[in-house]
Amino acid sequence: MLKRAGALRLAITSGVLALFIQTTSVPATASTQTHITKQAQSAQSTRNQKAYAAAWESIQQNYCDRTKLDTWDGWRHKFDGKLDSEGKLQAALDDMLHSLSDDYTFCLTEKDIRSSEKERKQPNIVDTRIMPGNIGYLKLDNFSSRGLGSQMKKSLQKLSRTDGIVLDLRNNHGGYIAAAQEIFSMLVDSGQFMSFQGFLEGKPDNQTAILQRHHWKVLKNNQVTTERRSPNLIGNKPLLVLVNEDTRSASEMLAGALRDNGRAMVIGKQTYGKGVLQDTFRISDRHAVKVVTARYFLPLGSNIHEKGLAPDIELSGSSQAQLNRAAQLLSSAITEAHSSGRRVLAVIEQTGARL
Repeated sequence: MLKRAGALRLAITSGVLALFIQTTSVPATASTQTHITKQAQSAQSTRNQKAYAAAWESIQQNYCDRTKLDTWDGWRHKFDGKLDSEGKLQAALDDMLHSLSDDYTFCLTEKDIRSSEKERKQPNIVDTRIMPGNIGYLKLDNFSSRGLGSQMKKSLQKLSRTDGIVLDLRNNHGGYIAAAQEIFSMLVDSGQFMSFQGFLEGKPDNQTAILQRHHWKVLKNNQVTTERRSPNLIGNKPLLVLVNEDTRSASEMLAGALRDNGRAMVIGKQTYGKGVLQDTFRISDRHAVKVVTARYFLPLGSNIHEKGLAPDIELSGSSQAQLNRAAQLLSSAITEAHSSGRRVLAVIEQTGARL
């Protein structure tokens, strides 16, 4: 650091008074540099302390398993005056959050936040085609993209003349509940989607979502509201849901809701088993925390957390072999149901028992 100083000097040469103005550069003192460094460290420490406090508060006000917060007060001031670097802040946040022993409550970095936003902007997340036997194929990559609803409507219109549909949720890691709920309404006339029990903003947060013919009925903390629904776009067209061990979260929720309402059968492999809901809370311009705020329950009351959804019919083999088998099962069942007058899903269930 340099300071600029102007010096006025007088000089007499050959009896003439000359005036010189000279500008010189003077090095800053070591004490000045130290002072500036301390100011910067103090500012960073203050920012970090605020971020840590915001993370602590986010858990205190929103974490659903209150039994794990018996000693939470002990973390509030544990790192006071010790967070003068980014690394120390990250380590403190990790220590605090790891004390909950919850893999689904964690810190998000700026890179994580950008990645999540990028996923929201994915342009093409629905794959549609017609398979042999006039079976429609519909694959959803996630429930995070903003364009999912409109893409789903266009895809279902393309499959309107098919005899049945295979909904492929394999390797779908979930996303937003509202997106899965909207897809449910496009496939079903009515029925309960799910319920959850949790904690939000310092108080219990419980909700049940029930699809009715003309709207959603939402029971939230003992109050009833209605919300707009998307119309059922496939009527009673037979439906199979294909899942695997990497079908997670909102995709498990959708598969389970379709099955519990008698609308579809689930085939493939046992699913991942994520039965909790998360909310993201910003704690600074560079950090956020993702917090488990609720546990959800399928319409018949089961919670699949760390257990997964067991398929009605288990399929082995390659990914393509599983898909081909699913389409064949559905096509054969539709043909038999037409000749026997039985329900398609009942035929598939009997077929599965013989496999």
